[in-house]
Amino acid sequence: MADVNPYDEASVFSKLTYAWVKTLLDLGARFQDALTIEQIPPVAQCDEIDGLHARLQQFWDAQAAANGSSSHRMRLWPLLRTFRRPLMLEFWIAVLEAAIRISMAVVLGVLVRHFEDEDAPASEGFWAATVLVVLGKP
Repeated sequence: MADVNPYDEASVFSKLTYAWVKTLLDLGARFQDALTIEQIPPVAQCDEIDGLHARLQQFWDAQAAANGSSSHRMRLWPLLRTFRRPLMLEFWIAVLEAAIRISMAVVLGVLVRHFEDEDAPASEGFWAATVLVVLGKP
């Protein structure tokens, strides 16, 4: 069993691209049968229940003191504050992915217009195709 979860040692780029998961997938690919608990790395430090519980309790108590325990906001804000970092990371990844997809659609439109115009310079088509290939890489 590994002593450290791959997520704990992953770089920011690896976390953004989910490349850290490859270590776990490679581990699963090496075995024909189901993995045993001894072969699976431990839980990532950021997901340890002790730390999460302490943060949630801190935010829950602060919200209860500010608004009272019967408030509707009482349920949502402590959870959002506890998981703020991972939620924000996921949000910005989704925004980036949407921007790339929109950019791909715009560049594809430029490429289609290039093919429709017989007098368009070839370099315009090559640039559009290159940008489309670069943006489309997984």
